[in-house]
Amino acid sequence: MKNIVKYVCIISFLLLSTAEIYANNKLPIKPINLKTEYLINPIGIDVITPRLSWEINDERMGALQNAYRILISKDSIALTRNRSLIWDSGKVLSSQTSNIQPDIKCEPMTRYYWKVIFWDKNKKKSENSEIAYWETGIGGKWQGKWISDGKGKEYFPAPLFRKEVTFHEKIARATAYICGLGYYELYINGDKIGNHILDPGFTRFDKKTLYVTYDLTQELKQGKNAFGVILGNGWYNIQSHATWNFHNAVWRNRPTFILNIRVEYESGKTDWIVSDESWKTSTGAIRFNNLYSGEYYDAGMEPDGWNRTGFDDKKWNQAKPVECPSENIIAQSIPPIRIKEEIKAVSYKRLGPNHYVYDLGRNIAGVCRFTAQGEKKTKIRIKHGEKLYPDGTVDISNIDYFFYPEHLSEDFQTDIYIMDGKGQETYIPKFTYHGFQYVEVIADKPITLDINSITGLLVHTDLTSVGTFNCSNELLNKIYEATRNAYISNIHSIPTDCPTREKNGWTADAHTAMEFALFNFDGYSFYEKWIRDFYDVQKKTGELPDIVPTADWGYPGGNPAWDAAFFIIPNEMYMYYGNPAMLKEPYEYYKKYLDFIGKKANNYLLDFRLWDWCTYKASTPVELTSSMFYYTMTKLMAKSAKLNGKISDIQKYEDLAKKIRKAINDKFYNSTTGIYANGTQTAQSYALYSGIVPEGQESKVARVLADSIQANGNFLDFGLFGSKSVLNILSEYGYHDIAYKMITQTECPSLGWWIKKGATTLWEAWDGNESASLNHVFLGEASAWMIKKLAGINYLPEYPGFTQFLIAPQPVKNLSFVRASYHSIHGEIISEWKKTDKGTIYYITIPANTTAQIVLPKDKNDSLFINNKNKYDTQYFVSVPVKEKNKFLFTLSSGKYVIEIRHQ
Repeated sequence: MKNIVKYVCIISFLLLSTAEIYANNKLPIKPINLKTEYLINPIGIDVITPRLSWEINDERMGALQNAYRILISKDSIALTRNRSLIWDSGKVLSSQTSNIQPDIKCEPMTRYYWKVIFWDKNKKKSENSEIAYWETGIGGKWQGKWISDGKGKEYFPAPLFRKEVTFHEKIARATAYICGLGYYELYINGDKIGNHILDPGFTRFDKKTLYVTYDLTQELKQGKNAFGVILGNGWYNIQSHATWNFHNAVWRNRPTFILNIRVEYESGKTDWIVSDESWKTSTGAIRFNNLYSGEYYDAGMEPDGWNRTGFDDKKWNQAKPVECPSENIIAQSIPPIRIKEEIKAVSYKRLGPNHYVYDLGRNIAGVCRFTAQGEKKTKIRIKHGEKLYPDGTVDISNIDYFFYPEHLSEDFQTDIYIMDGKGQETYIPKFTYHGFQYVEVIADKPITLDINSITGLLVHTDLTSVGTFNCSNELLNKIYEATRNAYISNIHSIPTDCPTREKNGWTADAHTAMEFALFNFDGYSFYEKWIRDFYDVQKKTGELPDIVPTADWGYPGGNPAWDAAFFIIPNEMYMYYGNPAMLKEPYEYYKKYLDFIGKKANNYLLDFRLWDWCTYKASTPVELTSSMFYYTMTKLMAKSAKLNGKISDIQKYEDLAKKIRKAINDKFYNSTTGIYANGTQTAQSYALYSGIVPEGQESKVARVLADSIQANGNFLDFGLFGSKSVLNILSEYGYHDIAYKMITQTECPSLGWWIKKGATTLWEAWDGNESASLNHVFLGEASAWMIKKLAGINYLPEYPGFTQFLIAPQPVKNLSFVRASYHSIHGEIISEWKKTDKGTIYYITIPANTTAQIVLPKDKNDSLFINNKNKYDTQYFVSVPVKEKNKFLFTLSSGKYVIEIRHQ
């Protein structure tokens, strides 16, 4: 009995000690969210030495990582016991938790398991992380052949391929590596493999194509198995004519694929199933497919069971070997495109016999799932658009005018389905996507539909959401949500301008929306892939096109305000993720570009090509905007030189930047009036935003901006560039109230007017021009402004990767609360404030291993309380509160804080 009491006391003491140690913390304290190459447990990555990262699950106040230890093994079970290690970092004294590269060289087709332990600020060891893994790709060790069906590139029906294989032993593991151009679907025993769609991602296919890896261990069985592949045209074989000239692409050809399947038996033997002439080929139900028009699907022509065992393929042809289409076949190391949401129609109308129109209630990018029953050979036309004509039919006049149909059966954004008459049928297009809110369905024979016959399927690259915003003004919430909707409508392996008439990677659209993108979505691998696409389209002269990728459209290049994306996006990635590699890597490409553009300069100024795109009325001189972006690119070139240790180039580009800045100010700045050029909102704000304004003159230039906006009734009058700078500069220079009045306008021109008119995405034109798209994201900086200025979450340039960051919320009279969050690479940052009768309460979360500079507004006699204390426990302060004229300044270590400013 004494022993039992003794043990109960010991256990109680231990439990009490544990409770004390982990007070105010979620158990257990350990590394979480382990990522390899910015992805969770990726398979099929072509990286010899991957980048590893993690977060710290430690909510104690002032939580820090003092040291870490990474262990890697090829054996997950042995790794739990710290055995069979191929690399052990040992205890590394460092707070670093991201962009860590182990000292190993990975072998192809190999799975690596890893875990990490950290030591906290008290030098106490954490629990082990969960075991994570990555798996390397095929590493260029392809077997077999690229195959096609021997048809020409103008042949319409999509090719099918099949092969049956018998496995005589029990399978331990199987992995598939496939590249199918333009798009593919892989089937085993009748089942589609994976939940990806529209694979692989868009690249300049003659320079680089992407392959995808699948774990097939659960899909294959001992005995007979059937393999099937269906190919779509995608961007590889655009058969329709459009302004962008992809129908003339040098890479264009009949769809083709290469497939390698590595089969490992329990006996230790290994087999390979590869694509070659032994595969059989034919065509099926997809009679035509195109990204601009749509898909033509005749259900009665689908060979029943073509991708299952026992199918009679005697009448099928032998596959034909073809040349490898690309210089590089590399792993697709970005999240895939997936169906992300099902959207039920909110209403539908019957306009006539067999004629219906559906409204999804919001504008999306994707396809429809069509379900109905009808007579064999009934032809269904499913037309997608953003608007309606007065008679209720779908209007595509704002999105089809760059498209020149070549074929009688081809209409823009229209899928055609021919019924097979075998009961209820369901159709989802495989190899296209559209931008739409409305769907018009017309049948040539009697058909009865209901509200459930059409379901919208939202389709986009599956980036993880990392940001939120909400406030007491519902208009701002709707603007923010419309920006998110527009953004996800325009990520399909590249960032696009719109999901309808173009689907192009316009470079300026991407860089102006970049901060919204990174505040809201984990996009490192996505943008890293796209920036590397620039390498493939840059000419030897250094010239860049306006869209990336491109076949030949967008040259002649040399459009500084657009080309600046090549510099601005990597820098933003550095600021948000703390990895300098993306700004270092393009160094030689940068040099070529600046050499090219510099030859076009006249006295360090550039007077060409595109302007402040989609402005309302005011027009800012192209020479001013292009030269300001020339300055920005040169400054970032100097930064890249510094990161690369290129000492002489640092000075060279810093000197060039000074000359550009001086030339701009000499020509465009009136130091007496504080006016740049013709004093437009864009001219005044972007001069400040880009750092062109002479030192000491900033307040004067900002005053001119604020006065001109007030004189304009607090309405905007800018385009693409002004959308990036105006709101931010107003808030930065003391005119936050004017910025708020501008963003809450509900008459034209304003974001609020769009919402008032029913917008669920951002539009292309302030005045709702009849020919403009209704789903563009390039004017979406206002929603990033909400996070940066209203909620106050900002990076600090001197601390890349949010190791230390700024929280400086700016409340306004007409808002009672604001809440925003951003899940950084270190964990979730939260900034929330709400007004009370006594003042304002701020709720701030600072993730472990980081600190935050806090700047809060104050009136003359305000008092500051932190966690309900007016006397500060200095152990949580990096710097204690300092009162300035109109603000409190201090720096906090990690933790959750309730900060109250009370009025006296």
